[in-house]
Amino acid sequence: MVILSQQLVIDQRRCRCLASNSSCWPDALVWQSFNETIDGRLLSSEPSAVVCNEKPYNAEACALAIAQWSNSTWRSDQAGALQNHNWENSSCSIFTNSTTCNQGSVSVFAVNATLPEHVQKTVRFAATNNFRLVIKSTGHDYLGRSTAAGSLLLWLHHMKTMTLIEQYSSCGHASVSNAARIGAGVQWSEVYRWPNEFNLTAIGGASMVADASWSGYFSMLDMRLSGVFHVPNGNVTVVNDTLNQFAVNNSDLDFGKTLIFTIPSFYDYFTLILDPSNPTGFNVLLSSRLIRESIVRNLPEKVAEVFAQVRGQSVTGSILLGHIVAGGQVSNTSNTNNSVNPGWRTALLHMVNSQGWLDTTSEDIKEYLAKEVTSRTDILDQLLKELLRRESSINTLNEFLKYAKIEQDLRDRICNLSIDSQQLYSNFNRPSIPSLTATVNPSKQYYHKIKHNNPRSHSTQLQSSVSRRNSVPALGNRTSTIHNTKQIQNYTSQSTLKQNPINTGSTSQHQFNNCKVCGRKNHRTIDC
Repeated sequence: MVILSQQLVIDQRRCRCLASNSSCWPDALVWQSFNETIDGRLLSSEPSAVVCNEKPYNAEACALAIAQWSNSTWRSDQAGALQNHNWENSSCSIFTNSTTCNQGSVSVFAVNATLPEHVQKTVRFAATNNFRLVIKSTGHDYLGRSTAAGSLLLWLHHMKTMTLIEQYSSCGHASVSNAARIGAGVQWSEVYRWPNEFNLTAIGGASMVADASWSGYFSMLDMRLSGVFHVPNGNVTVVNDTLNQFAVNNSDLDFGKTLIFTIPSFYDYFTLILDPSNPTGFNVLLSSRLIRESIVRNLPEKVAEVFAQVRGQSVTGSILLGHIVAGGQVSNTSNTNNSVNPGWRTALLHMVNSQGWLDTTSEDIKEYLAKEVTSRTDILDQLLKELLRRESSINTLNEFLKYAKIEQDLRDRICNLSIDSQQLYSNFNRPSIPSLTATVNPSKQYYHKIKHNNPRSHSTQLQSSVSRRNSVPALGNRTSTIHNTKQIQNYTSQSTLKQNPINTGSTSQHQFNNCKVCGRKNHRTIDC
């Protein structure tokens, strides 16, 4: 019944109705009726460069677009514009009068929502008509979720309400001082400006996360390493000494000018330094990885090697960016009652591969550059794989030593027991569990003793070892990945030297089960 129910759901799925499909896309009267329900918030959206490719050509509008092209505020104020031009996918350009300029991935219509009711009615209207609905605030999404060809856009950019909650609590947990409820369209520059009026600092995008140590950003391009580091509440003398010592320890590097300055607050720093140096509008593909602190501390040479491999190249328009993200409350694992991705809690670096290109770049070159982004990310993945490989080896060795100690203790206790001949015969046909340590690194002295005291023992010692190992699959699997056996040999010697020779002179009158090695019945499996 469950399977039938699932099948019915699958059968009812339909492809989304797109603007290019006149058989399902509503006519003008339907759109006009919908617009009345949302207070006239429906508007047409178009690519940001379309004004430079229109016929007839609009010189004044195009000149404005060229002047504001890299202004993130200008771009976010347009329903059809995205922060990075390539995500519009329209073939429109401010640099060339393109004859192939089209709507691309930009939605045909947008709802400029300012109230929750606008959002609710838009979602219902999209569901009723089976539209592809996309949601956008500023168009800053490097997975392309802010836009889709032939879709309806729910534009949240003008939902700008901000509320300061002096004491906030949720689900019975302790209250938090000075929490903020931020509308969907509020941008970080607005978030930083508003609490600064209350002598508060908001922690968000492009902000310092270190509350007692260093944080910052760095980039690697060709053979050049550049960095901007923040030391909140730091001592300028200590900072200067640290940088000087770093230069001494790395005498092979050619250090340029180092500038140290003090800024009163984070908001002043954001306003003076970060906000003006935030250009957008260019074409870019990004890939990134979080680098654990343990990787940097335990594999520093490997980290340096990998970063050198994936560093930016000016000839291709790529750059490697590093963000120091460790420390502060993010690394506090005692409070997990939030939506922080666990990967951030152990990360020291957020490494970003950035690849740009010009509008005039050919499609073949674009495809090559995209593959390069993927390739550089695969190289970064080597760091995590190397750490996991080492951690796995350590964990496997520790696991083996734990079970080897347990097995050793059991054997010592068994060997000290007094066993009479009747008990001995009654246990001959039970499967023999070999020593865990002996199966990994068999002691030559052990096999020599068996052979000397038991004339039925076969001479193929390696085969015996393999067979005995396979007779206990669980234990055998545990030891199959161990490569370092120097420490294991000590356990083997202790185990086998305490083994007392067993008198098997009267076993010829006893009928054995089939030997697990050769199949015969004239001896025990342990003697084969």
